[in-house]
Amino acid sequence: RLAPEIAGLFFSALVIAAVLTRGENNGAPITTKEDHELWREIQAEWPSLATADSLLALAALSRVLLILSAEFRRCEADASPLMSEPIVFLALAAACRSLMLILSPEDVYRLDGPLGGTANVAVEVAAAIMSAHLVLASGALRRCSQAAVMAGIA
Repeated sequence: RLAPEIAGLFFSALVIAAVLTRGENNGAPITTKEDHELWREIQAEWPSLATADSLLALAALSRVLLILSAEFRRCEADASPLMSEPIVFLALAAACRSLMLILSPEDVYRLDGPLGGTANVAVEVAAAIMSAHLVLASGALRRCSQAAVMAGIA
């Protein structure tokens, strides 16, 4: 019954392992000697993940898997607590993260490390689009209170 979710987790783990093994920085360009030195220090402190930003990228990938699971099981998901205020807040947060990443310069808010850069922006935008679709398709916006939505927007 959970085969799609397990397959998604397995595929994500393979992609993450391959990217982390490669170990290149996909974030802001490393141009100066100081940047190279700092990059080596960060990799020494985070030997398996390469940077602390990798944890944030893993969280973004987990959100996408959660939203995909809810999307594929929308009939069952409608009965879950996720499909009211939580999915609306998740969509608003994903939209804010996506806009911040798209509108900011590449070296400011984007993640560094193997899972950072444009790949992370694509994952965040995908999460925003899928969660917005889930909100609109499930009618979650109608079920949650206007006060809660306004508080989330503020």
